[in-house]
Amino acid sequence: MVAEARRHGEGIIGASSLDADPFAGQFDAWERLPYLQDPGFSTALSLVLRRHAITHVFTSHSPTYRYLALHPEVLPGGVTLMGPAPYEHQSELVRTVWSGINEAIEKVNYYAGKTTGYAPAFLASLLHYFYSIYGECQEEKALAFCGILADAPVGDVVEIGTFFGKSAFLLTRLSAHLGLGPVLAVDSWDMQTSVQTDSPTEIQSLSTVWDWKLVFDGFLVTMAASATGREFNYLRQRSAEAWETYDSAVPIHSPEFGETRMTGKIGLLHIDGNHDETSVRLDFDLWRRRLADGGWVVFDDYTWSHGDGPRKVADQVIGELRQQILRRFISGGALFIKIAQEH
Repeated sequence: MVAEARRHGEGIIGASSLDADPFAGQFDAWERLPYLQDPGFSTALSLVLRRHAITHVFTSHSPTYRYLALHPEVLPGGVTLMGPAPYEHQSELVRTVWSGINEAIEKVNYYAGKTTGYAPAFLASLLHYFYSIYGECQEEKALAFCGILADAPVGDVVEIGTFFGKSAFLLTRLSAHLGLGPVLAVDSWDMQTSVQTDSPTEIQSLSTVWDWKLVFDGFLVTMAASATGREFNYLRQRSAEAWETYDSAVPIHSPEFGETRMTGKIGLLHIDGNHDETSVRLDFDLWRRRLADGGWVVFDDYTWSHGDGPRKVADQVIGELRQQILRRFISGGALFIKIAQEH
């Protein structure tokens, strides 16, 4: 709320009943008020509002909001109590999480091609935290991931291109829940690798606006408390370098997650790195060598307005492996392909 008010050029006066409030320094001025139950609270608040010519009052403290809502006469004329109430806001968050969960389960079952058995509470919780992470992986693609992992063979989940870790979070929680295998995130988190030279100049320039150290730090914020080394790890390397590490069958190491032993078979390969055609083709050709029988490959941005590298490669793969493709569909702009191995 403070940051939002400052963006609009508003002056902000803070107040609380603490002798030393840790947030006092964030405001243009600070006032100490009696506690809510003190008989002098209402008078003291009215004086503060008049002294600073305050027009709007915001409080995240439920008892204070409730008191002011029941006693509007405490606020001088022209002063607005800003809503919604904290308890109403939290209640709406919970309602939103649960809204449509049965329809979401139906979609997940459709993508899986069977009844998955996900508990509504698990899916509601998973999607709630997923939505809070920055990234372009949207709900339809997330539901498709839920479906195909319920239909994937036991094995590693490999994601090429992770950014802030939105889909990595989703895949890790799903894979651990289903008992499939650890997730490996592959991303160099640097500008040079991320520039997509086949795309328009405006898209290429996006790589220069990000502070890639902060992006990597943001990825750690997403993953470090949500996964263990048994479930997840990463390689801060380009895809070809990471493939050499993975193919060598040595455990994956990182300072944050320690040691992770991969299975050596890939149940799901998510290709979402550099979208140039040559890069997408290399990602597929390298990593599909370890694809398990019946494993899934996901080409992100198969339908993409800024380039056609993923679509070109995916169409080539469909033509080359026509007899081995067990299922395929498009969801959230990504192409999902289930591939049988040659026998």
